[in-house]
Amino acid sequence: IALKAGATKQAEQTKKGTAADIVDEKSALQYSLENFLINSHNHGAGVKDFLETYGEGDAQALNEFLREQAKNREPAAGIQDGYESTVAAIKANEAILKGERIVFSKEWFAVA
Repeated sequence: IALKAGATKQAEQTKKGTAADIVDEKSALQYSLENFLINSHNHGAGVKDFLETYGEGDAQALNEFLREQAKNREPAAGIQDGYESTVAAIKANEAILKGERIVFSKEWFAVA
């Protein structure tokens, strides 16, 4: 990762008047939370529908139903994605504060 002041092209695009066409109004966090809410709702509704249709007697069938339903989830970051993003942000911040270049290590991203 290289962080350089003024390296973004957005300022140049704004000068040309094209930034509104290119820049997305939603943040990554907003997309992530939106997908989380959609997936949570769909999961809860799926459990409710299953129980209303088949009753509470078959936990294995419910698990199979939910596994099939999970194939249609909205894309969302998982635990590993969040961990790796956090490590990258922390290390990039350290590099900025120290004014040094860092080389990422695979060990930083391994969850023990």
